[in-house]
Amino acid sequence: MLKRIVGILKDYTEVPSVKIIPESRLTEDLGFNSLDLMNIVIAFEGEFGIEIPEIDVQELFTVGDIANYFRDKNVK
Repeated sequence: MLKRIVGILKDYTEVPSVKIIPESRLTEDLGFNSLDLMNIVIAFEGEFGIEIPEIDVQELFTVGDIANYFRDKNVK
């Protein structure tokens, strides 16, 4: 799961994929702005075949938060 998440995130940041870890903060460490985050959510929805409500997106601050979200939603 984490590998797929990093695979998407790496396309939106200049941070090397080996440095994208669960503790990485989306805005502070990876440099994502609100437009990046919107595009990333769309990419996740396409990759994982789910809809991520905006209210849920507002609770995702780290790569680990994303992984936990998908795990909690039983996304494979």
